[in-house]
Parts: sequence; C-alpha cells; structure tokens
Amino acid sequence: MQAREGNRIAGWGSAVVVVFFTWAAVAGCGGGSPQPAAPEAVAVPPDSPLAKIHVDMVMPEVAGILGPPYTTEQYTTGKQFIPFYNWWGGDQWRTSWHYRGIGRVVFTRHNGYGDTLYVLQVEYDPSEGGGAPPPPPPPAGAAAPPPPPADSYADNDPSALTDFRTALNPYGAWVDDPTYGTVWVPSPGVIGVGFAPYSTAGHWVHDDDWVWVSDYDWGWAPFHYGRWVPIEGRGWAWIPGREYRGAWVSWQVDDGYAYMGWSPAPPEFIWGVGGPVVFQATYQPRYVYVSRAEVFSPVVGQRVLSPQASVSVQVRMHTYAAAPGGRAAGPPPEKLGYTAAHVPHSSAVDQAKLAPARGFSRPSSAVALGARPPTKTTAGMETAATAKGPATGATKETVPGAERAAAATPQKTPAPATQKIAASPPRSAPPPPPKKR
Repeated sequence: MQAREGNRIAGWGSAVVVVFFTWAAVAGCGGGSPQPAAPEAVAVPPDSPLAKIHVDMVMPEVAGILGPPYTTEQYTTGKQFIPFYNWWGGDQWRTSWHYRGIGRVVFTRHNGYGDTLYVLQVEYDPSEGGGAPPPPPPPAGAAAPPPPPADSYADNDPSALTDFRTALNPYGAWVDDPTYGTVWVPSPGVIGVGFAPYSTAGHWVHDDDWVWVSDYDWGWAPFHYGRWVPIEGRGWAWIPGREYRGAWVSWQVDDGYAYMGWSPAPPEFIWGVGGPVVFQATYQPRYVYVSRAEVFSPVVGQRVLSPQASVSVQVRMHTYAAAPGGRAAGPPPEKLGYTAAHVPHSSAVDQAKLAPARGFSRPSSAVALGARPPTKTTAGMETAATAKGPATGATKETVPGAERAAAATPQKTPAPATQKIAASPPRSAPPPPPKKR
C-alpha cells in the first residue's frame, strides 16, 4: 500500500515537471506581448556614437553619452510567463531607446526585483527614424577634420539665460533683483505653501552621486542647473547656471552619520547687465536634516526634522568635504549604513524625468534639443565693483531675451582667485526646546 502511494506521488511529481518544462518552452518561444522583429546584426562603426555604449552600462550612463531618445518602447519577453522564474529571474521585460539616424539601445533588468536597467544589446541602424546613413569616409590622403570642441558648458555660459526659458516661463516670472541679479521665481500657485528646494515634491536616489528627482514637470532644469537663493518678500528664487549636476547642494553630517543635512549650494556668480558677476555678498545657508533611515524616503520632505527638533541635531553637524579628485560630492551611502544592494538607484521612471536635464548637459546633445552652443570667452567674470548690475531699490520685473546673452562680452577685469562668500549663523534666535513628556 505504501509503495502504491509512493508511486502515485512520484507520478504527480513527474507530471508537474513535464507541465513546467512544457510551459517554459512555450513561453520562451513567443509568450508575452508582441516583440519587435530583431534586426539583422550590423557591426557598430567606430565613429558612431553607439561605439561608446557597451553591455551592462546603466541607463544614466547612456543618457549622459547619447542624450534623451526621440522615442522609447517597452515590451515583455517570454521569460515573464515561466512559472517561478518570474519571481526572481531577469530579462522579463525590455526597454528600447531609439535614436534617430543612429540606432537603438535595449535595456533590461538583471533580476526580477531590482529597478536598475542595464544595456542588453546595441543595434546600429542609421535608417532609424528616417535618418540618413552616415557620410562615406574621406578619401585616402585627405586632411583630417578639426577635433570637436570640448563637450561641456561652463557654469557661467550666457546660454543659461535663454536655454531654460521655454521650460520655466509657464511656471514663474523672471526678475531683476538688486542682490542676486536676474533670477527666476516660481509662482506660488505652482509650488504651494512651504516650498523648499531639494525637499518639497521629490526624492533622493544615488547613482554615481546623489541625484534629486523632482516631481515638478519643470523640475529637471532648476534642480540640476544653477543655484537657489531665498529673497526677502519673494521666497525662493533660482539663479540660472549651465553646468549639470545631480543636485547643487552642500552637505552636512555628524560624526556617526546618524543624521544628514543639505542646503542649496551658495551662488558663485550672479547675472548683471554685462554678464556674469562674481557673487561677494554674505550668504546664509538653509539646512534641513533627516535621519539616515529616512534619507531615501519617497516623501523625504515630510521626513525632515522640524525646526524644534533640529536644534539638538544641528549643533553636532559639520560640513562634509568630498575626497579630493573624487567623482562624488556627497557622503557615500555606505557611511550611512546602506549596503550596496540596498542603495536606491534611479528607476526607469526616475531616468525618464532626468533625461531632459542630462540631455542638456552636453552641447553634442543639447543643441539638437534647441539649446545654444557654448560661448567662447577669454576673460574672467566681473566683480561687483566694476559690474553695472540691476538698479537698486524696487525690484524690476523683466524677461531676459537673446540680447542679454549677446551682451555678455569678455570683460577686462579678471575674476578674483577665490570667491568671497561667508556663511553667517541664523539671524533669528533658535526656538525653545520641546517640552519633556
């Protein structure tokens, strides 16, 4: 009887195994949503932008090299329908970035529970999007073309005054302020009450460094370029800049990395009538603090300490100084107690929000998106003593046009060797400590 019962169980086990592998075979041979036909493999020419892309690159790296795609596509693979494999297995769905006249880059995940997308394959196709094939190589003996210019913008490039206007004009006004020069001020109805840069409506992720992912439609510009400053009577305002960064902030930590704080970084220059002017006024940082367990919260603005709770924390905080020559400006998450497997990287949704900012970071991709090429200058910035900045007194409303950027001609007075910025302690007295329970 026991032998018969054992045979019956073994028979059921064999049936399950047969069904499992049959299902796996069927799923692997066409299950899932319709997938695009695989193009015929073509070797990527060494002069193609795709030659810089290799398997296992992450999405932000690709966006930094190629800029944002003109269209994307997502589709599932048959592996998603394999029993149990869909709990942990990778390559269950793919994202394809299409670049006009270049080809496609296909991404997938390494496992079923991660958010990071890696390059799976690169498809060279000069006819993608109706693009024309690349020109033939020059004949033998022809003079080599001149080297391309440096693929970057200086932070004080005059294009900062014009490149972001289309994105920001519907959401605020441009103002000439007597202290901070030409700035953009978001409308109160857009940002709501209690707005604070790098705190309201967004969250932190960590790729090569700390990256702020804003929930505002316009957030890709002022949180990755320029500086935020508080203006009395107006609230927070943005000084345009042209150099990309994951977040323009200064960092604070305590000795045990139990808390972390950040504040919008102080401005190094402002925009006067003649162009960029070295900022020499006193700047008071506005730090917010959060416990290390909450720093990656999707609603981190709701997790920052209240002013009362910050009193006992800020006295033991000190400025974090990045290692010389390092790529990262902020403290490594490992020092906050996060293992590499638990550090949140930018998801596919995050990367889509960040793509415009990264696309504008390099002239090679920004110009195609409507940005101006870099302006060549040979002299430094003006100082406040020689600049003809905005008139003092009442603040004047204005919209900087192309003529403002064209007026930024080289100045005779070089920039000082060091900026004169001093952080002063808060002007208001600290609130009383919370009552003991």
